[in-house]
Amino acid sequence: MNYLKMTVKDFHEVGGDHTWTTIDWSLSTDQNPSNISVDSDGFLITGPSTLQFTFNDAQGNADPTYIPIGIYFDEDSSDPNQPDPQGVKDFPTCNIGTDASGTRYMQVGIADINANLHWEFYIVLQRTTDGKLGVIDPKIRNQP
Repeated sequence: MNYLKMTVKDFHEVGGDHTWTTIDWSLSTDQNPSNISVDSDGFLITGPSTLQFTFNDAQGNADPTYIPIGIYFDEDSSDPNQPDPQGVKDFPTCNIGTDASGTRYMQVGIADINANLHWEFYIVLQRTTDGKLGVIDPKIRNQP
């Protein structure tokens, strides 16, 4: 499994100023090969994998202030006959749960990505202190 730990830097409410919530992130893995790499330009998925998203504070501890509540996939193509516009085939599963320590997570299954398709996706989060929603654009880099 690949673990993407996100730290919210600047929360922006949906419907507010129309900007994304910004994050810092780190990736760790216990999968070999991981098929996922992360750098300052975003992350690159090169094959089947599972990716688990959690929110952490600046010290790396679980942050209960933010919880992932959904994900949106968009196959970025000008072709109206695009084969998988909502990501059903390339991202076949999405589960939201709570681990033994009480940390809320979201796991996304990644199939064998079609290198001819370009993807965007957005993570929806909720701030638990007031219930407000935000959206993160985690900057996926598509295969070269």
